[in-house]
Amino acid sequence: MRAASLADAEEPTEALQEFTEAIRLEPDNLLRYTSRAECYIRVKKYDLAMADIDEALRLNSTYDEAFAERARIHSEKQEYDDAISDYTKAIDLNPSNADSFSGRATVFEKKRDYESAILDLDKAILLNPAQGLYRSNRAMVFQKMGKVHEQLQDLLKARQTAPKWPGVNNDLAWLLVTSPLDEIRDNVAACDYIADALQLDPNNGNYWDTCAAVFAEIGNFDEAIEWEQAFLERKDVPDDQCHRAEKRLALYRQHEPYREAPAQPPNQFTASTTPTQPGK
Repeated sequence: MRAASLADAEEPTEALQEFTEAIRLEPDNLLRYTSRAECYIRVKKYDLAMADIDEALRLNSTYDEAFAERARIHSEKQEYDDAISDYTKAIDLNPSNADSFSGRATVFEKKRDYESAILDLDKAILLNPAQGLYRSNRAMVFQKMGKVHEQLQDLLKARQTAPKWPGVNNDLAWLLVTSPLDEIRDNVAACDYIADALQLDPNNGNYWDTCAAVFAEIGNFDEAIEWEQAFLERKDVPDDQCHRAEKRLALYRQHEPYREAPAQPPNQFTASTTPTQPGK
C-alpha cells in the first residue's frame, strides 16, 4: 500500500492522507487504524492516535499490536505505568513478539528500572537474535548501569548483525575513545568505525561530534576543533547538546581528549528520558 511506503519513507503527513482515504474505503480494516495511529504518533498528535487505537480494539479486542501502539502513546506522554500495562497485555496476547518486549524495556529504562529493562531485552534477543537494535538498546542500558564491558560486547554483536548500520558504528567509535577505562579505549578501531558511519550517513551531526572526539583521542586537535565547531554551527542541535559540545570544544582547545564520566548508580524512584547517544 502506498501509505505504508510513505510512512516508511518518513513522510507521515502524506501517509496520513492516504490512510484516511483507505479507512473511508475499508472502515472495518483494523490495520488501517493502527497504521494511521503510528503516523499520528510521529507527528505527536497523541489524542488522534489514541482514538484510532480505540477503534482498532473495538474491531478486535485481542489484537496485541493495538495494545503495543497504545503503550507507545502512553510512553510518549510520560504515562509510564499505563505504557507498561499495555505492553504487558500485548505480551500476554502474543508472547512471541520480540518488539513488545523491547518496547516495554524502553519504558523500564525511562523509569530507570534497568534490571527489568535488561530482562525484557534478553527475551527480545532470544526471540529474534538477528535484530541488532535489541543488542544496541541493551548496550545503552548497560552503559547507564556502568557495565561498560557488557555495553561493548553488545555493540560489537549488534555490528556483526548489521555492519552497515551507521548508528552502531558511531556508538562503538564514541565508546572506544571516550570511555574512562583504559582497557576499553581503542583509537585504531574507533577510527575505522567512525569512518564507516560517516561514509554511510555523512550528514548526521552526531557523527561529526564523535569524529571530533576521535581526532582528539589520537592527538589531532586541529581536526577535532574543526569538526566540533562544524557540529555546533548546525541548526538542528538541541540546546543541552550544544552546551555539552561547547565543553568538549574547550577541552580540545586545551589539547585534552574528552572522557565520559563514570555512570552513577540509578535512583529507582527517579524517572528519566533516554538520550539519543551516551554523553550527547
